Amino acid sequence: MENNIQYFLIYYLSGILSYRILTSMFRAVEYGRFYSKIESAVLKIYQALDADMLRMMRMKYIALRQSGLEDEEIEKIAKKDQRVLKTWRNSAIKKLMLERPKSIMGAEYYQSWNAAMNKIKKEEKK
Repeated sequence: MENNIQYFLIYYLSGILSYRILTSMFRAVEYGRFYSKIESAVLKIYQALDADMLRMMRMKYIALRQSGLEDEEIEKIAKKDQRVLKTWRNSAIKKLMLERPKSIMGAEYYQSWNAAMNKIKKEEKK
């Protein structure tokens, strides 16, 4: 009789432990999927902001030409704008990677702006 109670307790406790481990694993997978969706949405926002900035730069250069500014000066301004845009792109991606929760395992790490934008293009093709 005592043996039966011991076996019952062992099986009962191992069942509880198994249940907790499995639900934690499923929850972690679900969190990873959820985070991936959020990250994709953030990257799409970055992509839209980038397109808007490029559009505004083009409009700025047209306005500068119409105002009579020399082409050399416009080119200098354009080079500065490109450096600013490149800096923004790099810092946006780095910040996104730094703010990633440590608990998200297996999430893709982007080394550059182009790598992040390639992910968006792949998702759009699906």
